[in-house]
Amino acid sequence: MNYLPNDETFHGGKRAPIDGSENPRIPNLHGTWDALGISVPTISAYAYLCAHALFHPHQASSSISKEKLSGQAKAILYLAKQSGALELKVMPRGFRATERFLALHVHVNEDECLVFQDANDLRVAIQYLHAFRELCLAGLCIHQLHGEFSLNQSGFELAQSIHEQEVESWLTQAQNSSAM
Repeated sequence: MNYLPNDETFHGGKRAPIDGSENPRIPNLHGTWDALGISVPTISAYAYLCAHALFHPHQASSSISKEKLSGQAKAILYLAKQSGALELKVMPRGFRATERFLALHVHVNEDECLVFQDANDLRVAIQYLHAFRELCLAGLCIHQLHGEFSLNQSGFELAQSIHEQEVESWLTQAQNSSAM
């Protein structure tokens, strides 16, 4: 997986001049800063985990039970069981740094989207990103495009088996994404 230009093979194997310079110590960073600003490297890593589980199902936990999942992972599945849509995104207009950081957004239905993020506690977003990683590794979701992911058939089936009582304490950490 290579989401940034590789200076040795980019532009036909020759470094592109930057500001008219042929200096080999200066990498070609065209677009890199913008890509980093929207978490392309991290989102690409999650997409890779989904693809790996899709094409190597014997290494993924294809028959994973909900008991093997963390509470946060079950909460994600529970919220996504209707629409199946998940999104990793940054909020560049957030006031605090922690509001701008990458977070998991779960589309509950057509009209409601919740985000696992707390402006006062970065650990909330990190815990749910880790739980999303758990779902990717288990082969329960697939990458659709950019930062958008969805549950796959196994993900939908497992999500239907999760009841609100099992995940109540974790659901309190989800916030309406329009409030962020």
